[in-house]
Amino acid sequence: VSDESADDPAKLIQEEDRVKGKVSGSTYKSYFDETGFDGVTVVVVIFLAYIASQSVRTLVDWWQGHWAKNMARDGVDPSYSGTWFGMWYFGFIVICSVMTVARGLLLLESCMRSSKNLHDELFRRQYENLFQTGAALLGSLVVCAIASFWIGLSYIPMLYVFVRMGMYFKKTSREVKRLDGISRTAVFNLFGETISGLSTIRAFNMQRTFRELNKRAVDNNTTFYFFYRVSGRWLSTRLDWMSALIIFVVSVYLVASKGQLNSVTAGISLTYSLMLTSMVQWVVRAADMTDNAMTSVERLLHFRTIPTEDDTESATPINAELWPSRGAI
Repeated sequence: VSDESADDPAKLIQEEDRVKGKVSGSTYKSYFDETGFDGVTVVVVIFLAYIASQSVRTLVDWWQGHWAKNMARDGVDPSYSGTWFGMWYFGFIVICSVMTVARGLLLLESCMRSSKNLHDELFRRQYENLFQTGAALLGSLVVCAIASFWIGLSYIPMLYVFVRMGMYFKKTSREVKRLDGISRTAVFNLFGETISGLSTIRAFNMQRTFRELNKRAVDNNTTFYFFYRVSGRWLSTRLDWMSALIIFVVSVYLVASKGQLNSVTAGISLTYSLMLTSMVQWVVRAADMTDNAMTSVERLLHFRTIPTEDDTESATPINAELWPSRGAI
């Protein structure tokens, strides 16, 4: 919380505080602690579920190539059975489908429980994107790296650049999103004040004044939202270049090592590398959206720490020395 939030004894209403810097790990843990279980355990279980599901998904893709490679044995090798390959393929698809549904339900249930204890607004969409795209990206990178040690080695500098760009982007995006949330609150507050005081505004002919106040509040909020969207375009352009570089490295190696790699492995590696462009962007964007959503959780957790006023006759008045002992007209 900003250091400017120290209470002024002469003020009854304090300005809204704004948390600065990155969202702490304790905020994420507190969010998943609301499920009723240990937050770290919940995240680990969900992550493993997504990794297992993506592993089976990769196995399904690999099995198609393995089946196609063995089709040459049909009519030559009596031990070959297309039905056997087909049944295994069907079984893998069923397992993949069940695990995909199970991981989604697990994440949905966790976020539903947390949201009920924090706020009516659900943040499950951001988490779903993050876990799903993260697992898919990891699967693509692993498949490409299996094709060659050198491809895997080339990932190290490229992933470092990815991480650095994401961290640089999140610093701006996170703070702008916080300012967007605070400025949006001002718009809603002004709207509520206008509706509740409509008769007074009309009686004193203050319509023009409140229109101008509303315009300024909306313009202020739109400014932060615009910068948030523009920063996203800045990141997308640079991620496209990095994704194209990964595709280039994989393609060059596969062409240069013609005949040295298994055709199935080479084909899957090239296919998955082509998927990296969209996956990388979604991983970074999903991480950013999750971080931005957690700023709302951060504010809710901060509001929980605000002491509740005692609503009894024995309560000590706030700033009692500043209140008059009696009043008169």
